[in-house]
Amino acid sequence: MERRRRLRSLFDIIESMLEGMESFEEEPMYDAERCCLEPLTEVKETENEIIITADLPGVNKESISIHGDEEHIIIEATLRKEIKFEGWLAAGGEISFKGFRKAIKLPVSVDIERAKTSFRQGILEIRLPKKVKRVKIKIE
Repeated sequence: MERRRRLRSLFDIIESMLEGMESFEEEPMYDAERCCLEPLTEVKETENEIIITADLPGVNKESISIHGDEEHIIIEATLRKEIKFEGWLAAGGEISFKGFRKAIKLPVSVDIERAKTSFRQGILEIRLPKKVKRVKIKIE
């Protein structure tokens, strides 16, 4: 016998979508003053390191700049070709972007001196060893 699913009303669906969107930042994903887009990024934490991936399409490896300290990383890159949007702003004006910039607050302190990076097919990966490694202690 087939179980029947409870049908959700349109209002239930919209409400659940809005609840999920509350976690999104309300800041724009661009900086008009610096003419920079904010790249899509992901920050993962493993037992021993923080792994950051950033999507940087249209960028040469040589134009990427990464700097930071134990608690922050800043990624900057120049686009090979400027991107222009007309009628994009509320006033209907033009805006152009020349690169990417993203400042990331790290969840734990890292050893920035031992960072490793790679850039393949428009994806930047930064591996940052944690400053303090966790050690498992056996109970006897």
